Amino acid sequence: MRKRYSLLELNPANFTAKGERMYDEIKRGYQSKGDPRAKEIAARTVYARAAEGVPGLVKPKAKQNPGGDYVDEAIVMGMERAIWVTSYADWADNQPRETEPKKQRTAAWRVASGRAKVVHRAGPGEDWNDVAPESPASAGEAAEDLRVAIERKNGKTLSELLDDAAKADGVQPTLRYADSFGHYLAMQAMGHGVSWFDNHKTFPLKLPHFEFHTFDGEEVEWSPRIRSRQNPCGGTRST
Repeated sequence: MRKRYSLLELNPANFTAKGERMYDEIKRGYQSKGDPRAKEIAARTVYARAAEGVPGLVKPKAKQNPGGDYVDEAIVMGMERAIWVTSYADWADNQPRETEPKKQRTAAWRVASGRAKVVHRAGPGEDWNDVAPESPASAGEAAEDLRVAIERKNGKTLSELLDDAAKADGVQPTLRYADSFGHYLAMQAMGHGVSWFDNHKTFPLKLPHFEFHTFDGEEVEWSPRIRSRQNPCGGTRST
């Protein structure tokens, strides 16, 4: 099975020295604020700037398109974040809201009182993508299962489907385009009422139905499970 790079494994290897400097600067800024998503935000920001045309941030090999592993990973990362943010938002909205004064709802107070888990919620004008914690590894695994299901249903790789989408739109796909494509594939597979075709030209595309949830605000559960099933001799095996 193709190696699945996590977001943090993939991105640093693809940055040039200039990209690494931008990444480190953004990361330090968010870390100084205590944001646990500092690395993810910094990585996504560098790639977004590269997609906007800022030169010298990403190594040439990482920008190859279409059909390269990197483009495929960009789509999967878009699916991964959509799966996690949607699941987390649903979970957070169903958690009881705090009644303690705001000054008591600090991380230190919660740890001291035995209530260490902080529920992040999007306020007025805030985006859940900016509020939800960094995506867990299980969200990446769920996205990989969705990838397999989509490719089987269409008889094409994600990169080939991205090519079809770009040709229909009459554009050259960028990193941001690939990430957005993955986001909407996941949202549409979840049946959330939004579709890639809401703002893009249509092309032949079949999507499976998936369900994703988090029951603890930390890991994702999903159905159907595709790539692995229980091995009667112990452990799991890929299908």
